[in-house]
Amino acid sequence: MQPNSNNMKHHIQHILFVIVASLTLSSCLGDNEDEIIYYDDAAITQFTLGNLNQYLQGKTFDGQDSTIVNTITGSDYKFTIDQINHQIYNTTPLPYGTDITKVTCTVTAKNGGVVMIQNIARDSIKVHSPNDSLDFTQPRAFTVQSNSTRNVEEYIVTINVKKQADNVFEWQQVNANNSFVGMTSIRAFEMDGRMYVVGSNELSSTIAYTDIDNGETWEQATPNINTPLPANMPENMAVANNRLYTIVNGQLISTYDGTHWQTGNATNAERLIGAYGNVIFGLTTDGNILSTSDEGKTWQTDELDAPTTLLPRRDINIVGQTLKTNTDVQRVLLIGNRDTEAYPNDKYATVWSRIIETGNNAPIYSWMHYSQAAEALYQLPRLRNITTCPYDDGLIAIGGQPLGACQTLAFSAIYFSADAGLTWKEDSRLTLPKDFVNLANTFAMTVDSKNFVWLINAETGNIWRARLSQLAEEEQQTIFRTFKK
Repeated sequence: MQPNSNNMKHHIQHILFVIVASLTLSSCLGDNEDEIIYYDDAAITQFTLGNLNQYLQGKTFDGQDSTIVNTITGSDYKFTIDQINHQIYNTTPLPYGTDITKVTCTVTAKNGGVVMIQNIARDSIKVHSPNDSLDFTQPRAFTVQSNSTRNVEEYIVTINVKKQADNVFEWQQVNANNSFVGMTSIRAFEMDGRMYVVGSNELSSTIAYTDIDNGETWEQATPNINTPLPANMPENMAVANNRLYTIVNGQLISTYDGTHWQTGNATNAERLIGAYGNVIFGLTTDGNILSTSDEGKTWQTDELDAPTTLLPRRDINIVGQTLKTNTDVQRVLLIGNRDTEAYPNDKYATVWSRIIETGNNAPIYSWMHYSQAAEALYQLPRLRNITTCPYDDGLIAIGGQPLGACQTLAFSAIYFSADAGLTWKEDSRLTLPKDFVNLANTFAMTVDSKNFVWLINAETGNIWRARLSQLAEEEQQTIFRTFKK
């Protein structure tokens, strides 16, 4: 029920009468030669918070529950003022646990206008003071009146606070998909708002998909081609520009939905190993890397700074990140394992890096191999089906049974790299689901555009999703409300 507009109008008129009287009195007492200029503009031009308290639950040294009180500098959080809809809000939420029941704020009006605050019930109003302690657990209405007293405008102020503490990572299990059970290899990826899973049973491959906001209901794609999808497709595919590519009998084919396929050009690549941006990468039978940036019309042989014998031949991942210092530059990583029979003594996965620049006349850089010196710390273990994904401004990786000389236990940790794959450390924030058991090492992990990590177990068909709380998709921060005046 909205407050009575006549009552509110009476409150505002009463306050304006006091303000006008004060201005008139001050002008009479002042120098007769002083000219007072009045403006009709009524607008709030700045909103700044004072300091606030944050309350968090913790433990004392002896394990007793304790409340930790921190001071939050409110002025560090900038507020947006929407002058069209008269909404004021912070796009960066205050930290979790911030108390907004006792808030002080400084509100600036144009040309010295008068700012007033309505009570929560919106049936009374008073001139706002920066010393006022206000409850912002719900949006509050401020009224600003021009210094000419001719115009009055209302603004709704909303203070957004994080609803969850940072670094909370909780797996949610969705319906199992029995069609994944028995697959010998699988690969998961997002494409155009859908989550796709490509699975192989060693005879052929199939494609299933679901909406990324669903995960409960999966549909099977029915390719409109006569040739079965290649049995090695999970290890022979790339996703670029919302299209899935693979190689069949030396021919590049692609699809935008898993059902409708188009035939492209012939290629010398034995198989595809991934893509980043619009660049697709493949491996040749003689161990070289090929790349194309025009959907396979032309291919180039990439230069390497180390022998091809150091390239991975299995469990291959292509991941990349845009440099924070230059958005026109991307660093692409090639991560995987060398052949176990030819190189039984490897303890660590092999990692390569290449810089890609966009723009005209951009130089072409060679692939650089990361050294695997035995004394180097925090290298990525050589694990079966090692899988990496960009996440939280870094990279995450998991893997199954150890290969070669590696002694790391299967699925013992989720590893995190904050330095573009140079070092990998166990991430205490991220843990695998407690009931995740996978003896066959057949699984898929990927990250979608809403920062959810997907984990699919092809041994059981179980599917989980989880997301770091601070990476949660921003909810609509602006709450538009229409009040009767």
